[in-house]
Amino acid sequence: MRKALSNEGWLAIVEKDPHNNRVYLEVIKGEAIDFVYEIRLVTYDTPDYGLDGTHHSSEQPAPQYGRAEVFLRRGGQSYDIYGYDKQSIIRDLLDQFEKYLHFLHVSPSSLPWKMAEHDDLLSESEQASHDPSDTTEKPE
Repeated sequence: MRKALSNEGWLAIVEKDPHNNRVYLEVIKGEAIDFVYEIRLVTYDTPDYGLDGTHHSSEQPAPQYGRAEVFLRRGGQSYDIYGYDKQSIIRDLLDQFEKYLHFLHVSPSSLPWKMAEHDDLLSESEQASHDPSDTTEKPE
């Protein structure tokens, strides 16, 4: 996929972030808003009905289970791809990318494409480093 995107002038970057238990693909082309497809390990407390009759005490943390959830540029998609085979994950990624391309096709060019300042997933220092031309003071 990276080679095909590169042939079309798109930069594709795959990043592994073990510290945050995630892996993501970012596709960048010019001034267009970036496409991000992220798989993130998200853990939840196991509900009582999912336990085998034993109850955890206040000294012990609740048993947990994990999900491999999909996140796009603007947030979580609330579905789990744990157990998907390689082809199913590729199909899901391509489906999301096609939706992104459709969005770019139907969107007016006046949308705020520089989204780093609005990204809740980035810290303030990361946001500032994404737009070095921004010299405006931020309100405190």
